[in-house]
Amino acid sequence: MNKTINDFNLVVTEYPKSGGTWLTSLIGAALCIPMRDLYITQERIDDRNNSFYKGILDHPWYKDITHGVNLIMPCVVKSHELPHSPLLDFNAKYIHLFRDGRDIAVSRYFFEKEFCVKNGLTQNFDMSFEDMLVKVATEWKIYVKAWMNEDALFLRYEDLLTDTKLALVSLLNQCNVTYQDSQLDFAIADNVKDKMSSKLSAVYSHNTFVRKGIAGDWKNHFTASHCEIFDAIAGDLLKELGYA
Repeated sequence: MNKTINDFNLVVTEYPKSGGTWLTSLIGAALCIPMRDLYITQERIDDRNNSFYKGILDHPWYKDITHGVNLIMPCVVKSHELPHSPLLDFNAKYIHLFRDGRDIAVSRYFFEKEFCVKNGLTQNFDMSFEDMLVKVATEWKIYVKAWMNEDALFLRYEDLLTDTKLALVSLLNQCNVTYQDSQLDFAIADNVKDKMSSKLSAVYSHNTFVRKGIAGDWKNHFTASHCEIFDAIAGDLLKELGYA
């Protein structure tokens, strides 16, 4: 492994439901470095009243840890933070993973309506699909545009989905880190949808965290009115990113 990986952490930034868990898992396995979620800390896990975070210790990223879950160097970190967040105040190279905002809207709607409620993360969910479209289109546009103005590497989720190895090789080369091809192949094989879903079953009783993971599912859910709503808010960004 290139020595430079010891000098910084890799941070995968994404608007939620863009595939960040998958990419973080791929990079961690390919480089044999720990994986972290920016929002999981030892303090939260040690909190006696926080049963949710205690359950995180069963997550595949953390289940074999014996010396705490806080950020270490080197590691690869998943984050939903905007640029210059104080939570990202450490030496890092940033990778911004972006996805078609319309697919994100569908994925997030079902994630919050089914996954979060049935796993007890939230008590209820009463937002309409139309309201979710407005929320996601607005937030997604702000988030992606913010990272577009930063010194970060950029990766389309759809490219990672189409040819995972090609996209991952290109990304790691841009990060100037070395890797073994056999380990890269292992990382990809160990993080296909079915295996990721199986690993997460140890954490969530209602395991739909990895629901479909496909591109273009929005076409199965959007009406003409839904398209107009999303386009009115973020149609310019869809075009800029090549999703129009």
